[in-house]
Amino acid sequence: LTVELKAGGGSAQSSAGRRVARTRRGLLLVQGVFSVIMLIGAGLFTRSFQRASAVNFGFDPEPVLVAEVDVAVSGYSRAQRLAFYDDALARLQRTPGVESASLATANPFWTRYSTGVRVPGRDSIPRLKTGGPYYSAVSPEYFATMGVALKAGRGFTSADRPGGPYVAVVNETMAKTLWPGAPAVGQCIFAGDSVPQCREIVGVAADANSEHLDLEPVQAYYLPLTQTEGLTSDRTLFLKTARDAGSMIEPVRRTLQTMAPNLPFANVRPLGSQMDDLFRPWRLGASLFGVMSLIALTVVLVGLYSVLSYAVAQRSREFGIRTALGAAAREVAGMVVAEGQRIVVLGVVVGSAVALAASRLLSPLLFKTSPHDLGVYLTAGLVLLAVAAVGSLIPAWRAAKIEPMRALRAE
Repeated sequence: LTVELKAGGGSAQSSAGRRVARTRRGLLLVQGVFSVIMLIGAGLFTRSFQRASAVNFGFDPEPVLVAEVDVAVSGYSRAQRLAFYDDALARLQRTPGVESASLATANPFWTRYSTGVRVPGRDSIPRLKTGGPYYSAVSPEYFATMGVALKAGRGFTSADRPGGPYVAVVNETMAKTLWPGAPAVGQCIFAGDSVPQCREIVGVAADANSEHLDLEPVQAYYLPLTQTEGLTSDRTLFLKTARDAGSMIEPVRRTLQTMAPNLPFANVRPLGSQMDDLFRPWRLGASLFGVMSLIALTVVLVGLYSVLSYAVAQRSREFGIRTALGAAAREVAGMVVAEGQRIVVLGVVVGSAVALAASRLLSPLLFKTSPHDLGVYLTAGLVLLAVAAVGSLIPAWRAAKIEPMRALRAE
Protein backbone atom coordinates (compact mmCIF):
# COMPACT_ATOMS: atom_id res chain seq x y z
CA LEU A 1 0.00 0.00 0.00
CA THR A 2 1.49 3.32 -1.02
CA VAL A 3 0.33 6.48 0.63
CA GLU A 4 1.15 9.84 -0.96
CA LEU A 5 1.46 12.55 1.64
CA LYS A 6 1.02 16.15 0.53
CA ALA A 7 1.12 19.44 2.32
CA GLY A 8 -2.26 21.08 2.72
CA GLY A 9 -3.31 24.27 1.02
CA GLY A 10 -3.83 25.39 -2.52
CA SER A 11 -1.29 24.99 -5.26
CA ALA A 12 -0.32 28.69 -5.24
CA GLN A 13 0.26 28.59 -1.51
CA SER A 14 2.27 25.36 -1.84
CA SER A 15 4.37 26.81 -4.66
CA ALA A 16 5.13 29.93 -2.61
CA GLY A 17 6.02 27.79 0.40
CA ARG A 18 8.40 25.70 -1.70
CA ARG A 19 10.14 28.82 -3.02
CA VAL A 20 10.60 30.16 0.52
CA ALA A 21 11.93 26.78 1.66
CA ARG A 22 14.40 26.58 -1.24
CA THR A 23 15.63 30.12 -0.54
CA ARG A 24 16.17 29.32 3.14
CA ARG A 25 17.99 26.10 2.33
CA GLY A 26 20.19 27.93 -0.19
CA LEU A 27 21.13 30.55 2.38
CA LEU A 28 21.83 27.83 4.93
CA LEU A 29 24.08 26.06 2.43
CA VAL A 30 26.08 29.26 1.87
CA GLN A 31 26.40 29.71 5.63
CA GLY A 32 27.63 26.13 5.96
CA VAL A 33 30.24 26.62 3.23
CA PHE A 34 31.52 29.80 4.87
CA SER A 35 31.63 28.10 8.28
CA VAL A 36 33.73 25.21 6.97
CA ILE A 37 36.19 27.58 5.33
CA MET A 38 36.56 29.58 8.54
CA LEU A 39 36.94 26.42 10.64
CA ILE A 40 39.62 25.06 8.32
CA GLY A 41 41.47 28.39 8.42
CA ALA A 42 41.29 28.47 12.23
CA GLY A 43 42.54 24.90 12.43
CA LEU A 44 45.49 25.47 10.09
CA PHE A 45 46.62 28.64 11.86
CA THR A 46 46.15 27.07 15.29
CA ARG A 47 48.26 24.09 14.26
CA SER A 48 50.92 26.46 12.86
CA PHE A 49 50.95 28.41 16.12
CA GLN A 50 51.28 25.21 18.16
CA ARG A 51 54.19 23.99 16.05
CA ALA A 52 55.92 27.38 16.17
CA SER A 53 55.53 27.48 19.95
CA ALA A 54 57.07 24.02 20.21
CA VAL A 55 60.28 25.03 18.41
CA ASN A 56 63.38 24.34 20.47
CA PHE A 57 65.42 27.55 20.47
CA GLY A 58 68.34 26.01 22.29
CA PHE A 59 67.73 28.20 25.34
CA ASP A 60 64.92 28.73 27.83
CA PRO A 61 63.36 32.23 27.55
CA GLU A 62 60.58 31.77 30.12
CA PRO A 63 62.39 32.65 33.37
CA VAL A 64 64.73 35.24 31.82
CA LEU A 65 64.54 39.03 32.02
CA VAL A 66 66.42 41.35 29.66
CA ALA A 67 67.62 44.70 31.02
CA GLU A 68 69.26 47.56 29.14
CA VAL A 69 70.15 51.14 30.01
CA ASP A 70 71.38 53.46 27.27
CA VAL A 71 74.09 55.07 29.40
CA ALA A 72 75.78 56.50 26.30
CA VAL A 73 73.11 59.21 26.04
CA SER A 74 74.12 60.38 29.54
CA GLY A 75 77.63 61.08 28.30
CA TYR A 76 79.32 58.01 29.73
CA SER A 77 82.65 57.12 28.17
CA ARG A 78 83.42 53.58 27.05
CA ALA A 79 85.24 52.83 30.31
CA GLN A 80 82.35 54.28 32.35
CA ARG A 81 79.79 52.24 30.41
CA LEU A 82 81.69 49.02 31.05
CA ALA A 83 82.09 49.89 34.73
CA PHE A 84 78.37 50.68 35.02
CA TYR A 85 77.32 47.29 33.66
CA ASP A 86 79.83 45.45 35.82
CA ASP A 87 78.42 47.21 38.88
CA ALA A 88 74.84 46.53 37.74
CA LEU A 89 75.64 42.83 37.30
CA ALA A 90 77.06 42.60 40.82
CA ARG A 91 74.02 44.36 42.33
CA LEU A 92 71.44 42.33 40.44
CA GLN A 93 73.10 39.05 41.37
CA ARG A 94 72.30 39.95 44.98
CA THR A 95 68.68 40.90 44.26
CA PRO A 96 66.12 38.56 45.93
CA GLY A 97 64.36 36.49 43.32
CA VAL A 98 67.29 36.52 40.87
CA GLU A 99 68.89 33.09 40.56
CA SER A 100 71.72 34.13 38.25
CA ALA A 101 72.69 37.08 36.10
CA SER A 102 74.94 37.58 33.11
CA LEU A 103 76.20 40.17 30.69
CA ALA A 104 76.41 39.68 26.92
CA THR A 105 77.03 41.82 23.87
CA ALA A 106 74.41 40.13 21.65
CA ASN A 107 70.69 40.04 22.44
CA PRO A 108 68.65 37.16 20.93
CA PHE A 109 66.15 38.32 18.29
CA TRP A 110 67.40 41.88 18.80
CA THR A 111 71.10 42.31 17.97
CA ARG A 112 73.95 40.11 16.78
CA TYR A 113 77.53 40.65 15.63
CA SER A 114 79.82 38.98 13.15
CA THR A 115 83.59 39.02 12.71
CA GLY A 116 85.99 37.15 10.50
CA VAL A 117 87.43 33.91 11.85
CA ARG A 118 90.67 32.19 10.84
CA VAL A 119 91.82 28.66 11.57
CA PRO A 120 95.58 28.04 11.67
CA GLY A 121 96.81 26.17 8.62
CA ARG A 122 93.79 27.03 6.46
CA ASP A 123 93.42 29.71 3.82
CA SER A 124 89.65 29.86 4.31
CA ILE A 125 86.87 28.25 6.30
CA PRO A 126 83.56 26.84 5.05
CA ARG A 127 80.76 29.38 5.02
CA LEU A 128 77.07 28.63 5.40
CA LYS A 129 74.32 30.40 3.48
CA THR A 130 73.02 31.65 6.85
CA GLY A 131 76.09 33.88 7.13
CA GLY A 132 78.34 34.32 10.14
CA PRO A 133 80.16 33.20 12.08
CA TYR A 134 78.35 35.28 14.69
CA TYR A 135 79.79 35.96 18.10
CA SER A 136 78.69 37.12 21.53
CA ALA A 137 81.00 38.13 24.33
CA VAL A 138 79.53 36.88 27.61
CA SER A 139 80.24 36.70 31.32
CA PRO A 140 80.82 33.28 32.96
CA GLU A 141 77.19 32.88 34.15
CA TYR A 142 75.72 33.26 30.66
CA PHE A 143 75.18 29.60 29.79
CA ALA A 144 73.51 28.81 33.13
CA THR A 145 71.37 31.97 32.99
CA MET A 146 70.12 31.37 29.45
CA GLY A 147 69.81 27.60 29.77
CA VAL A 148 72.20 26.93 26.89
CA ALA A 149 73.54 23.40 27.29
CA LEU A 150 77.25 22.65 26.99
CA LYS A 151 77.77 19.56 24.86
CA ALA A 152 81.50 19.22 25.45
CA GLY A 153 84.24 20.87 27.48
CA ARG A 154 83.44 23.77 29.79
CA GLY A 155 82.07 27.27 29.85
CA PHE A 156 83.92 30.38 31.02
CA THR A 157 85.22 31.04 34.52
CA SER A 158 86.69 34.01 36.38
CA ALA A 159 90.12 32.64 35.45
CA ASP A 160 89.49 33.55 31.80
CA ARG A 161 90.91 37.06 32.04
CA PRO A 162 93.48 39.20 30.24
CA GLY A 163 96.96 37.89 30.66
CA GLY A 164 95.84 34.28 30.74
CA PRO A 165 95.23 31.88 27.85
CA TYR A 166 92.67 33.28 25.42
CA VAL A 167 89.68 30.96 25.01
CA ALA A 168 86.41 30.57 23.12
CA VAL A 169 83.32 28.35 23.07
CA VAL A 170 81.81 27.36 19.70
CA ASN A 171 78.35 26.06 18.96
CA GLU A 172 77.73 22.58 17.56
CA THR A 173 77.26 23.77 13.98
CA MET A 174 80.55 25.64 13.98
CA ALA A 175 82.34 22.68 15.57
CA LYS A 176 81.03 20.28 12.93
CA THR A 177 81.71 22.72 10.09
CA LEU A 178 85.30 23.56 11.01
CA TRP A 179 86.40 20.21 12.42
CA PRO A 180 84.17 17.50 10.92
CA GLY A 181 84.74 14.14 12.53
CA ALA A 182 87.18 15.55 15.09
CA PRO A 183 86.69 17.00 18.59
CA ALA A 184 86.55 20.79 18.62
CA VAL A 185 87.80 21.11 22.20
CA GLY A 186 91.51 21.76 22.10
CA GLN A 187 91.46 23.38 18.63
CA CYS A 188 91.95 27.12 18.25
CA ILE A 189 90.72 30.06 16.19
CA PHE A 190 91.68 33.65 15.53
CA ALA A 191 88.47 35.53 16.28
CA GLY A 192 89.05 38.69 14.27
CA ASP A 193 89.64 41.01 17.23
CA SER A 194 92.86 42.65 18.36
CA VAL A 195 94.00 39.61 20.38
CA PRO A 196 97.15 38.26 18.68
CA GLN A 197 96.81 34.77 20.21
CA CYS A 198 94.91 31.86 18.75
CA ARG A 199 91.96 31.27 21.07
CA GLU A 200 91.72 27.76 22.44
CA ILE A 201 88.30 26.10 22.11
CA VAL A 202 87.41 25.06 25.65
CA GLY A 203 83.77 24.09 25.10
CA VAL A 204 81.03 23.27 22.60
CA ALA A 205 77.57 24.76 23.27
CA ALA A 206 74.23 23.64 21.87
CA ASP A 207 72.96 25.55 18.83
CA ALA A 208 70.79 28.48 19.90
CA ASN A 209 68.38 29.93 17.36
CA SER A 210 68.28 33.68 17.92
CA GLU A 211 67.06 35.05 14.60
CA HIS A 212 64.09 33.27 12.96
CA LEU A 213 61.89 30.30 13.75
CA ASP A 214 62.83 28.36 10.65
CA LEU A 215 66.39 29.62 10.30
CA GLU A 216 68.88 26.92 9.41
CA PRO A 217 71.77 26.39 11.88
CA VAL A 218 74.38 29.14 11.95
CA GLN A 219 78.00 29.16 12.99
CA ALA A 220 78.33 30.97 16.31
CA TYR A 221 80.91 31.29 19.02
CA TYR A 222 81.26 32.90 22.45
CA LEU A 223 84.11 34.88 23.96
CA PRO A 224 84.74 35.88 27.59
CA LEU A 225 83.81 39.54 28.13
CA THR A 226 87.12 40.11 29.91
CA GLN A 227 89.03 39.02 26.79
CA THR A 228 87.36 41.12 24.10
CA GLU A 229 89.64 44.05 23.49
CA GLY A 230 88.64 45.96 20.38
CA LEU A 231 85.12 44.52 20.08
CA THR A 232 81.83 46.31 20.77
CA SER A 233 81.20 47.85 24.18
CA ASP A 234 77.45 47.19 23.98
CA ARG A 235 76.12 45.29 26.97
CA THR A 236 72.81 43.61 27.81
CA LEU A 237 71.88 42.16 31.20
CA PHE A 238 70.17 38.76 31.38
CA LEU A 239 68.57 37.66 34.63
CA LYS A 240 67.25 34.19 35.42
CA THR A 241 64.44 34.62 37.93
CA ALA A 242 63.23 32.21 40.58
CA ARG A 243 59.59 33.18 39.97
CA ASP A 244 57.50 34.68 37.17
CA ALA A 245 59.84 36.90 35.17
CA GLY A 246 57.22 39.64 34.79
CA SER A 247 56.92 40.05 38.56
CA MET A 248 60.62 40.97 38.75
CA ILE A 249 60.52 43.83 36.25
CA GLU A 250 59.91 46.62 38.77
CA PRO A 251 62.47 45.43 41.41
CA VAL A 252 65.13 45.14 38.70
CA ARG A 253 64.25 48.52 37.20
CA ARG A 254 64.41 50.20 40.64
CA THR A 255 67.84 48.70 41.27
CA LEU A 256 69.16 50.08 37.97
CA GLN A 257 67.55 53.51 38.29
CA THR A 258 69.06 54.08 41.73
CA MET A 259 72.62 53.53 40.48
CA ALA A 260 72.94 57.12 39.22
CA PRO A 261 70.67 60.20 39.22
CA ASN A 262 71.08 61.01 35.52
CA LEU A 263 70.29 57.60 34.02
CA PRO A 264 67.67 57.25 31.27
CA PHE A 265 64.70 54.94 31.77
CA ALA A 266 65.79 51.33 32.21
CA ASN A 267 64.28 49.01 29.60
CA VAL A 268 63.44 45.80 31.47
CA ARG A 269 61.31 43.13 29.80
CA PRO A 270 60.86 39.35 29.69
CA LEU A 271 63.01 37.68 27.07
CA GLY A 272 59.86 35.95 25.80
CA SER A 273 58.35 39.33 24.87
CA GLN A 274 61.12 39.84 22.31
CA MET A 275 59.93 36.67 20.63
CA ASP A 276 56.25 37.66 20.44
CA ASP A 277 56.66 39.06 16.94
CA LEU A 278 57.76 35.61 15.77
CA PHE A 279 54.43 34.06 16.72
CA ARG A 280 52.16 37.02 15.95
CA PRO A 281 51.17 35.99 12.37
CA TRP A 282 49.85 32.59 13.46
CA ARG A 283 48.36 33.83 16.74
CA LEU A 284 46.56 36.59 14.86
CA GLY A 285 45.42 34.21 12.12
CA ALA A 286 44.11 31.67 14.62
CA SER A 287 42.28 34.39 16.57
CA LEU A 288 40.76 36.02 13.50
CA PHE A 289 39.60 32.78 11.91
CA GLY A 290 38.45 31.52 15.33
CA VAL A 291 36.21 34.54 15.92
CA MET A 292 34.81 34.34 12.39
CA SER A 293 34.17 30.62 12.89
CA LEU A 294 32.19 31.24 16.08
CA ILE A 295 30.09 33.88 14.34
CA ALA A 296 29.53 31.63 11.32
CA LEU A 297 28.60 28.62 13.47
CA THR A 298 26.14 30.75 15.43
CA VAL A 299 24.52 31.88 12.18
CA VAL A 300 24.34 28.24 11.00
CA LEU A 301 22.81 27.16 14.30
CA VAL A 302 20.13 29.86 14.15
CA GLY A 303 19.58 29.39 10.41
CA LEU A 304 19.19 25.62 10.66
CA TYR A 305 16.79 25.97 13.57
CA SER A 306 14.75 28.44 11.53
CA VAL A 307 14.72 26.30 8.37
CA LEU A 308 13.77 23.10 10.18
CA SER A 309 11.16 24.82 12.36
CA TYR A 310 9.56 26.23 9.22
CA ALA A 311 9.71 22.80 7.56
CA VAL A 312 8.10 21.12 10.57
CA ALA A 313 5.29 23.70 10.57
CA GLN A 314 4.72 23.19 6.84
CA ARG A 315 4.75 19.39 7.15
CA SER A 316 2.84 19.04 10.41
CA ARG A 317 -0.05 17.23 8.62
CA GLU A 318 2.41 14.82 6.99
CA PHE A 319 4.11 14.05 10.30
CA GLY A 320 0.73 13.62 11.98
CA ILE A 321 -0.39 11.08 9.35
CA ARG A 322 2.91 9.19 9.57
CA THR A 323 2.48 8.94 13.30
CA ALA A 324 -1.11 7.77 12.85
CA LEU A 325 0.11 5.09 10.41
CA GLY A 326 2.49 3.75 13.06
CA ALA A 327 5.73 5.67 12.57
CA ALA A 328 7.72 5.84 15.81
CA ALA A 329 8.58 9.21 17.30
CA ARG A 330 12.30 8.60 16.74
CA GLU A 331 11.65 7.93 13.04
CA VAL A 332 9.82 11.22 12.64
CA ALA A 333 12.55 13.04 14.57
CA GLY A 334 15.17 11.30 12.44
CA MET A 335 13.57 12.63 9.27
CA VAL A 336 13.98 16.20 10.54
CA VAL A 337 17.56 15.67 11.68
CA ALA A 338 18.44 13.98 8.37
CA GLU A 339 17.05 16.89 6.40
CA GLY A 340 19.31 19.29 8.28
CA GLN A 341 22.33 17.00 7.98
CA ARG A 342 21.89 16.71 4.20
CA ILE A 343 22.20 20.47 3.81
CA VAL A 344 25.20 20.65 6.16
CA VAL A 345 27.00 17.69 4.55
CA LEU A 346 26.71 19.45 1.19
CA GLY A 347 28.11 22.59 2.83
CA VAL A 348 31.04 20.59 4.22
CA VAL A 349 31.82 19.13 0.79
CA VAL A 350 31.60 22.45 -1.05
CA GLY A 351 33.45 24.36 1.68
CA SER A 352 36.28 21.81 1.77
CA ALA A 353 36.59 21.99 -2.01
CA VAL A 354 36.85 25.79 -1.87
CA ALA A 355 39.45 25.58 0.91
CA LEU A 356 41.50 23.09 -1.11
CA ALA A 357 41.34 25.33 -4.16
CA ALA A 358 42.60 28.27 -2.09
CA SER A 359 45.33 26.25 -0.35
CA ARG A 360 48.03 27.50 -2.72
CA LEU A 361 47.43 31.03 -1.46
CA LEU A 362 47.37 29.98 2.19
CA SER A 363 50.44 27.76 2.17
CA PRO A 364 53.10 30.54 2.50
CA LEU A 365 51.32 31.85 5.62
CA LEU A 366 51.57 28.57 7.55
CA PHE A 367 54.42 27.19 9.65
CA LYS A 368 55.35 23.58 9.02
CA THR A 369 51.68 22.80 8.37
CA SER A 370 50.21 21.44 5.16
CA PRO A 371 47.19 23.38 3.87
CA HIS A 372 45.77 19.94 3.01
CA ASP A 373 46.00 18.68 6.61
CA LEU A 374 43.40 15.90 6.68
CA GLY A 375 42.93 16.13 10.45
CA VAL A 376 41.98 19.81 10.21
CA TYR A 377 39.48 19.18 7.41
CA LEU A 378 37.87 16.26 9.25
CA THR A 379 37.66 18.24 12.49
CA ALA A 380 36.04 21.19 10.71
CA GLY A 381 33.44 18.90 9.13
CA LEU A 382 32.68 17.13 12.41
CA VAL A 383 32.30 20.42 14.27
CA LEU A 384 29.80 21.70 11.72
CA LEU A 385 27.86 18.42 11.78
CA ALA A 386 27.76 18.57 15.58
CA VAL A 387 26.40 22.12 15.46
CA ALA A 388 23.83 20.97 12.89
CA ALA A 389 22.74 18.17 15.22
CA VAL A 390 22.25 20.65 18.06
CA GLY A 391 20.27 23.01 15.81
CA SER A 392 18.02 20.11 14.74
CA LEU A 393 17.11 18.91 18.24
CA ILE A 394 14.20 21.24 19.05
CA PRO A 395 12.52 21.05 15.58
CA ALA A 396 12.94 17.25 15.63
CA TRP A 397 11.43 17.05 19.11
CA ARG A 398 8.47 19.16 17.99
CA ALA A 399 7.90 16.95 14.94
CA ALA A 400 7.97 13.82 17.10
CA LYS A 401 5.38 15.33 19.49
CA ILE A 402 2.81 16.24 16.82
CA GLU A 403 -0.56 14.67 17.64
CA PRO A 404 -2.25 13.25 14.51
CA MET A 405 -5.78 14.42 15.28
CA ARG A 406 -4.70 17.95 16.22
CA ALA A 407 -2.65 18.24 12.99
CA LEU A 408 -5.57 17.08 10.89
CA ARG A 409 -8.03 19.42 12.59
CA ALA A 410 -5.62 22.31 11.99
CA GLU A 411 -5.84 21.59 8.27
